[in-house]
Order: sequence, then C-alpha cells, then structure tokens
Amino acid sequence: MSIGTAIQDALQRKGMCEKDLAEKVFVSRPQVNHWKHGRRQITKESLRRINEAMHDMRLQLASIEYVTGGVLGQTLDGLDGTPATALHVASVELEEAMEYLRKARWLVIQCPSRVDKSSAMEVALEVMEGLAALNEFLAAWACRFKLDPQELGRRHKGRLLERGYKKGRSGGSGLNEA
Repeated sequence: MSIGTAIQDALQRKGMCEKDLAEKVFVSRPQVNHWKHGRRQITKESLRRINEAMHDMRLQLASIEYVTGGVLGQTLDGLDGTPATALHVASVELEEAMEYLRKARWLVIQCPSRVDKSSAMEVALEVMEGLAALNEFLAAWACRFKLDPQELGRRHKGRLLERGYKKGRSGGSGLNEA
C-alpha cells in the first residue's frame, strides 16, 4: 500500500477530510492532496506530525515502510528514533491478538472437525503479528538500553524453566507435565 493510500484510508477511518489533517499538521489542504496522490514526497518530520495527528496504527506501519524503504526490521521505530513507535505498534497489535485469543477460547472447545480452518488460521496469524511487533519493540528496547542479547536470552530461558515451560518444542501444552 502506498503512503498516499494509507493517508486516505486513515482519513476515512477517522472521519476526517484533507482540510482537517492540513490544519493539524500545519500545511495547506492542497499539500495533503499532493501527498495522497503521490505528487509530492513527504518529509520525515511531516510524516511524524501526520502520525501524531492521526493516531492510526495502519498509517504508522505504512509510514515506517515509507521511511525505511519497506524494510521494517530493527527500524520499526524509524519515525522518531526511539522505541516509542515500536511500543505503540506492539501494544496495538497485542490488543488485536488478544481479541483473537478470546475467539480462540471458543474455537478450542469445539471439535476440530467443526472448526473452520480459515478461522483457526486467522487466529494464528493475528497472534503471530502481535508477537512480531513485540519482538521489534524488544529489539529497539534492548538497543536503547544497551542490553546484552545473550544475557537477555539466558535470563528469559531461565524464567521460562522456573515457570514450568518445556525446554524444547516437542509439542504438547508447553507446560511441564507432572
């Protein structure tokens, strides 16, 4: 999705018009129109102001892709140089994942043959998106505070073992069976 399309979609979701956005980011309405139609490049600063004004997760993701040339990686916080954007994206994605986990509660009590495979797939994909966003946030967080990834990994593994999770990925419930 182009950044212009993302801006247009966000405006529609928020019930805003070009003039509303222009006033919030201190540009002219024609400038917003040029951005929407790809006739003008958007500066990083303008993009930051647009995202602050819109508070729209989809637009933020499109903005990050625009700024980074489509590479999310460890630059998920590329809009402001801090883990702030990564944290926001992770929190929104995890909220969406929680909605799907609530749906999963219903699916898990059903006979597998009665569950639509596409519903199960959608739950899995949404949870994976939440985990990916959280992973990006953790990378930015570790970078900001100069946390040693190996030490972080060791401590994490120790905590999981303390709390009863299995060592490997051999299947089962994920908890040690007594």
